[in-house]
Amino acid sequence: MLFALYADQDQLSYDGLRNRSSRGIDALNRHLTKPLTPKYRATPLAVFLFGLAVLYFGSGVAKVVLGGPEWVSATNLGRYIEHFYQLGYSPFVRDLVLQFDTLLLIAAIGTIVFELGFVFSVLFDRLFHLFVLLAISFHIGIAIVMGPVFLYSLVFLALFVDWEKILERLGPSNRSRSNTTTLTEGV
Repeated sequence: MLFALYADQDQLSYDGLRNRSSRGIDALNRHLTKPLTPKYRATPLAVFLFGLAVLYFGSGVAKVVLGGPEWVSATNLGRYIEHFYQLGYSPFVRDLVLQFDTLLLIAAIGTIVFELGFVFSVLFDRLFHLFVLLAISFHIGIAIVMGPVFLYSLVFLALFVDWEKILERLGPSNRSRSNTTTLTEGV
């Protein structure tokens, strides 16, 4: 329903492309070959992202207020990981992590920093891409050592990864947009 309120921003979905193609093949090709601009907005995704950031913030506040400084300790996090119902997807990695108090302490501090800081990175666009990568690492780490997999969060957070910048760094430096192939070429 939230996406329906912002139908004018629907440029990249199948329906958005279909509507654009109704104006002719040339209009569709122009649309597909131009790069995204900072004007591209995805308000529904931003609203959902802010809601997720508020949930993380609430969890971080609860850890600080209710758990106090004791929550940020290797022993406490180790107890959560070692609990009998936390099987994890890699018992070997879980057992390995539990042997290193420094690693557990870094993970506990990282959890608090991530949960409290993510909402500010969303609001003020500071270190946002770093916090998105932290969030993805956070959920992968939980899945490996504790077991719950928040796949929907991983997929949602992957929408905010700067894939273009990553591909630029991985690919050849002389890559140009002229090599871009559109969906309608050769038809």
